[in-house]
Amino acid sequence: MERYTGAFEEAVDGARQQERHYQLLSALQSLVKELPSSFQQRLSYTMLSDLALALLDGTVFEIVQGLLEIQHLTEKSLYNQRLRLQNEHRVLRQALRQKHQEAQQACRPHNLPVLQAAQQRELEAVEYRIREEQRAMDQKIVLELDRKVADQQSTLEKAGVAGFYVTTNPQELTLQMNLLELIRKLQQRGCQVQPAKLVEDTARPKLCEAQRNKGTSVWPACGLCDSSVVSATTRAQQQPSPCSSVAYRGTSRYLPPPRFVTEAPPTGTPSGAPSWSCRLSHTTFPPG
Repeated sequence: MERYTGAFEEAVDGARQQERHYQLLSALQSLVKELPSSFQQRLSYTMLSDLALALLDGTVFEIVQGLLEIQHLTEKSLYNQRLRLQNEHRVLRQALRQKHQEAQQACRPHNLPVLQAAQQRELEAVEYRIREEQRAMDQKIVLELDRKVADQQSTLEKAGVAGFYVTTNPQELTLQMNLLELIRKLQQRGCQVQPAKLVEDTARPKLCEAQRNKGTSVWPACGLCDSSVVSATTRAQQQPSPCSSVAYRGTSRYLPPPRFVTEAPPTGTPSGAPSWSCRLSHTTFPPG
């Protein structure tokens, strides 16, 4: 009897996984229709099916959320570094301006043209230094974010998410952004699964005496078992799914998930530096 019970439960598990895969695939196909036609052509049925398989147990949703939180911390740190640099430059300009004004007030009129020429050269040197420091900071930000992109690509590739591998190809990056956008929208819609144990405890059909004595009418139905695999699967689907606010708990801002973007590097990035930056979210850095 235990052998038959195990076989039945395995069949139910397989059917439930298949139904879950079908639901995720249908949801992905529906979301793909919202993308531009040029991107729809690249998201083939096979890729969407593989993506749905990777999303079955909910692990990928957690991975994406973890990457998002790490990225928020990284962007916040880089943002603060650039703000500090800008504050230093503002203080430097103010101090230089004050120094020049005091020097001009103490200068004799016939020496004023010479003093002003020297001050102009000093001002140009300081402005050049400021521009170079801002350019170096912008390059550092771009390179750091690009390294973060490579880490994200590698992590998702190891997790078995279709379409992800380490690349700098702009077309492939756009494809990966679209895939992440699909995952994010599924997460917002609550298309996640609960931990396996909860599903087993609440939705796994069990054999009762009514099934063990199939063909008799003396045993009342227990309400937990059902010979219909579809019914068991339906009950599993009716379990509450985490809402977006729960799925995004742990973040420090409690804001809706930001959109995935691809942006050009800051103006003045030296040649040879990466010319793209794809991230799970977007932070607008203050202008220099």
